Amino acid sequence: MVLPGGDPHDIRALARRVRDEAATVRAEALLVRDGAGIAWVSAAADTYRDRLADHAAAFETVARRFDDAADDLDTLAQTLESRQGALLEAWNAAKDAWDDTVDALTDGVEDGARRTWDYAEDLVGFARDRMPW
Repeated sequence: MVLPGGDPHDIRALARRVRDEAATVRAEALLVRDGAGIAWVSAAADTYRDRLADHAAAFETVARRFDDAADDLDTLAQTLESRQGALLEAWNAAKDAWDDTVDALTDGVEDGARRTWDYAEDLVGFARDRMPW
């Protein structure tokens, strides 16, 4: 049975890929920060280091947003899995109720048919005993 909402495993796989992107962005932030370690002394060097720090901070912000998105995807997968489980339980309960109803009806019809047959045999026996053949 295909359950609505998608596959929680696929969503978790996407969350892992998003976390991998966050790690890549963090690695870039480190490279940018490493550029600030140059042995250059001047007002331009100070401005350059400040800009590198700003860019590294921006990379870190993006990485955090990727992490938040991955956390949200994991939460979605967990919620989806829980709700799909509840739907599956409801489906199975409904199916069991249907099967029980069909069984009860079948048993009732069989009992009615058996009683009708027995009644018909009794009538035939009664007629056979009473009729002059």
